[in-house]
Amino acid sequence: MIKRLIIGLLFSLGLISCAFAQQSSLVSPPATAPNQLLFTNNTFIANTAFVNGEIIRSRATVPVSITGGTYNLASNGSGLAAVVLVISGGHVSGIVAIAAAGTGYAVGDTLFLYGGNMDAIAYVNAIGSGGSVPSPSDLTILNSGTGYTTGATLAVVKAPVSAAQTITITGTLTSNATFILESGTLNTASANLIVNNNTTGAYTVSAFVSNGSDGTTGSGVTIPQGSNNSCSTIIQTDGVNDVWYAANPVCQTAPNYFTGTTASIGGGALLAGACTSGTVAVTGATTAMGVVATPVSYPGDGIWWDGYVSSAGTVTVKVCAAIAATPSATTYNVRVLQ
Repeated sequence: MIKRLIIGLLFSLGLISCAFAQQSSLVSPPATAPNQLLFTNNTFIANTAFVNGEIIRSRATVPVSITGGTYNLASNGSGLAAVVLVISGGHVSGIVAIAAAGTGYAVGDTLFLYGGNMDAIAYVNAIGSGGSVPSPSDLTILNSGTGYTTGATLAVVKAPVSAAQTITITGTLTSNATFILESGTLNTASANLIVNNNTTGAYTVSAFVSNGSDGTTGSGVTIPQGSNNSCSTIIQTDGVNDVWYAANPVCQTAPNYFTGTTASIGGGALLAGACTSGTVAVTGATTAMGVVATPVSYPGDGIWWDGYVSSAGTVTVKVCAAIAATPSATTYNVRVLQ
């Protein structure tokens, strides 16, 4: 009681008013609501629902059906909003109209529809002036999501890729596929992802970090194909320099190689020192790997052969003549070693 009286007297005399004012400013609430924590890639308002959502999402599995080309998770676009058509179960079956065309988008941008359970995925397949997305036909739904409402106008936002998410890729590839992960700083864009490449087709799926301009930087990694999640691959990016394997893909652990068989090579006359060649698609092969090639049947004396990874996912086998000769036509089995 005596202490309170003394403090009150000093305050009334103006002796501690300045100190009290300084202390008050330290504990006063901020003028604006706090954003979410540093380790996210958005600026939504922080609250308990956000915290729970981040915990759930960090363990979410994101299914994506692809055919090939670029899937850019680091879009530079903004302002796009779409009206959605929803079927039973809250699944988005299509885009009814574009409410706002936005700017800065690029073909290949892979975006999420904000709403529902934040799991519907839209792919930009065409753009208009200034990188706008003016038509519903410019968007393709890659994953229908859950929990959406028919007729809702939804913001179309950058993919919320967070650490520990699992991405399960399906579909029949008609060309190589490249996923571009968001770039930024070591604190804001680092991520670990589990990727299940359940696609079919003799093409590769690779992951790179964005160069900030809808392109890639670094060497990237190739995600090996499997089925029923048999080739789960953990990758990591620091968000600045590159993407790396965080561990050997499950399907590469034993045996630690990839295989393939060429079409028939040979059957035509070769001059001394001349060669003929053939190729085979080998998913997971990179130019840093070694190749062992073996003919299914002996091509003849004076003939030698060798193989190498001529580009990601492709092995070239060369069959050469030490003297003028005709190598017997045969297929070649190749084994690509890490």
